[in-house]
Amino acid sequence: MTEGNAVAFDNVELLGGSNLVLRCRIEDRIVGIPPFRLLPGSEIVRAGDRGKVVLPKDLAARLGLVPHDGPPVRRWLNHGGRNHSDQVRGRGAHR
Repeated sequence: MTEGNAVAFDNVELLGGSNLVLRCRIEDRIVGIPPFRLLPGSEIVRAGDRGKVVLPKDLAARLGLVPHDGPPVRRWLNHGGRNHSDQVRGRGAHR
């Protein structure tokens, strides 16, 4: 369900977590959700709970749970435009 800037997911299982991140199974994915990003209407509280989770749409998009509405996000690029993973493997900056 999507309402404005919020997205709700039913039958979410809370697998575990801490004050910093909740590890949840949403559909066929396991994702980490910061507890402070849960919106009113969320029903999970402790490990083993199943219920509804309501998230901001931007977070749901970053977690890959809904399509991203904005321009593509460029990940792992440094200021020179080279792929970070190439530099880690030694194939980037000094070609």
